[in-house]
Amino acid sequence: EKIRKAVRLASNDQEVAAIMLRVSSPGGSVVESEYIWRAPIVASFGNVSASGGYFISAPAAKIFADRSTNTGSIRVIAIQLNAKELLEKLGVKLDFVQSGNNAVHFTSVVHEWPSELEKKFNSIIDVTYHDFVSKVATGRNKDYVAVHQIAKGRVWSGAAGLKLGVVDEIGGLKQAVESAKALGGLYPFEEAKVVVYPKWNALMQLLDLDVLPYREEQLLDFTRMNSVSSDK
Repeated sequence: EKIRKAVRLASNDQEVAAIMLRVSSPGGSVVESEYIWRAPIVASFGNVSASGGYFISAPAAKIFADRSTNTGSIRVIAIQLNAKELLEKLGVKLDFVQSGNNAVHFTSVVHEWPSELEKKFNSIIDVTYHDFVSKVATGRNKDYVAVHQIAKGRVWSGAAGLKLGVVDEIGGLKQAVESAKALGGLYPFEEAKVVVYPKWNALMQLLDLDVLPYREEQLLDFTRMNSVSSDK
């Protein structure tokens, strides 16, 4: 939610020339990922950028990854917990009030799904997976069949992903920032003001999360270093 709002704010800001999205996520909600699937961006992958983390990056103008980055994992999974035996051992009994024939199966942890409901739910998963592959194919300018062949939940290293077209270049945050500058129409020797969204809070600074591994001053140093080297 925070990242989605940050992307929207940056996209609507007329002073923002380009967005560099730092992704370090093994996945998440399809809905939240869908909301971010909008603005033109340059994506920079951390240690893990897979499943939903890859989904939000697929339409990027360019994707950078480390050689050892875990990425791909184009798949859709859903888990239905059945804790009936565990609760019986603990002596816990549950009562239910349901308003529809299938309502109890989606909220209960003790009811087994009927085969017909399981088939319907699997068909929903299949449709969502088809949409996932289709969007990756569109974002990566690839054929659906080609993406499906490298999808199916497979996880690729950044080095392998480069050969398959899952990522565009091997590089870190520095290279991604420079690529974003080019996307925004800036010359390599121009110093760009870099603003980090969302803003760091005390917890982020304490944990030093990989998703935000650099503060604004460090990102600015990247552009300054390249500016100096270009002048020479």
